[in-house]
Amino acid sequence: MLLKRLNKKHTPSANFHELLADLEQIRKYGDRLVLYGQSTGPNWLGINIATTLLFPKDSLEIPQNFSSCMLSSNQQKALLNRIIVLDFDTVIFSGFADYGVSWVQQLKDRSKVEVVYHGTFAELYHPKNQQRFSEITELAKKGDIKKVGFIKKDMAETIESILGFDCYCLDMPRPDIKPLESKIKLDPNFIHIGVFGGDTFNKNLHNQVAHALLIKKSIVHVADKRPFGYLGQDRRLVEHGKNLPRGKFLKVLGSMDLNLYCSYSESWGLVVVESEAMGVPCLGPIDFDYIGAIEKIVRSPKAGH
Repeated sequence: MLLKRLNKKHTPSANFHELLADLEQIRKYGDRLVLYGQSTGPNWLGINIATTLLFPKDSLEIPQNFSSCMLSSNQQKALLNRIIVLDFDTVIFSGFADYGVSWVQQLKDRSKVEVVYHGTFAELYHPKNQQRFSEITELAKKGDIKKVGFIKKDMAETIESILGFDCYCLDMPRPDIKPLESKIKLDPNFIHIGVFGGDTFNKNLHNQVAHALLIKKSIVHVADKRPFGYLGQDRRLVEHGKNLPRGKFLKVLGSMDLNLYCSYSESWGLVVVESEAMGVPCLGPIDFDYIGAIEKIVRSPKAGH
């Protein structure tokens, strides 16, 4: 269902016809359609991966550049008309882009519309995020959006209590990651620690990198080492690049001795999920919903604890 990243202003006709064909295939599976955006930037990359894990058979990737739709006006109109004709019972927006309000208003009378919000309360410090969240809540209060799904259980419960519309929480499935056929070549005389994530305040990268460097004979692997130049440890920092293809990133992540993902606030915490799935220890805060799910499994009677 995935389209290749497009560099042109609008989606070429051939790719648009492929998009429509994917839509037809989804309708054959059932009457639910999940719309999500192309993986430009770390936030949309996380949403992209999470959506395909949550909805593997009924999700359709919309060509977009960050939050801007790359379909022309005519293509958007044709796509929405086709969604209406196919008569989906439920249309879910996984992530909410710039075109979200317009699309909801055009689909709400023919399908039950839901939105999955992938953020956290901490991210609402930013005015742009506040505006986008307000768009969702206003549509939900009017009944245009029937339900809002959240990644964080406490956020779903809090918003439902305060604002009064239906909310629910989604559980992240364990990703089906195949064992690595080979790992990247690393010096076995050192301890290799991965600290991956965007350099935003909630990711807490600087604390993690600095403390990882306290470990003797450690080499710290990051996406971009430029922000850590002030530490004066260039030789002990290995840069792997931003926005790596998923396969390459998993190979790097799975080659570490230890991964750190001690962010202040997190929605999915995909690095924790993926690292755990590949058998690499990963330190993360206990308030991750996914960490709680792992703890329940470990402490269950079947686990012998």
